[in-house]
Amino acid sequence: MGTLVLFLPVLLSASMPVPPSDDGVVGDRIEFLGWSPDSKDFAFARIRTRPNGRVRRTYLMKRTSRSGVAQPLRLDQSVTERVRRKGYTSSEVPGRRLSDYEQVFAVRAGKQLRVALEVNRRGLSYSLYLDDNTGAEEPEHLLRGYFRELWTSVDGRVFLSPDGSWAVVLLSLSTPFRTHAWVQGVRIGAPAP
Repeated sequence: MGTLVLFLPVLLSASMPVPPSDDGVVGDRIEFLGWSPDSKDFAFARIRTRPNGRVRRTYLMKRTSRSGVAQPLRLDQSVTERVRRKGYTSSEVPGRRLSDYEQVFAVRAGKQLRVALEVNRRGLSYSLYLDDNTGAEEPEHLLRGYFRELWTSVDGRVFLSPDGSWAVVLLSLSTPFRTHAWVQGVRIGAPAP
């Protein structure tokens, strides 16, 4: 299973087994649970299918930070209960595929979040950019990292925070027999007025 060289660890909040997978594919996928109403944290579930077909769902959270990259959040309570009680919301941004290796998402007026993949001597890398649609400004490089192995399919999804200042990026990577999922939150600007 592939892991990130530049992966910020996520902390386990709750975990529970679920029935075996029917599709026979081994690996991870992510289910986004939502942003807190104050845009300070978000929740998601990592669903891991093992080679024996057993599936485990782990609930995780990350919080926004001054660094511009979300950090793990440990809770003393149930993640799903917190999501329900506080009314977490999910606003997915439609994406547009520029190529097999690039997708863009319109995240603010005149700005788009671009997810770009490239193969270089270190392997498969990903980069997140905030592009100015007018071309007046240079793209802002938000984050870069590397995967340890190559994948045959990559798909991105983006979820905006309620105040529009952060975006969660989910990458789903796969081969015909395995999947891997990656999630990170990045600051994309000041809160919307």
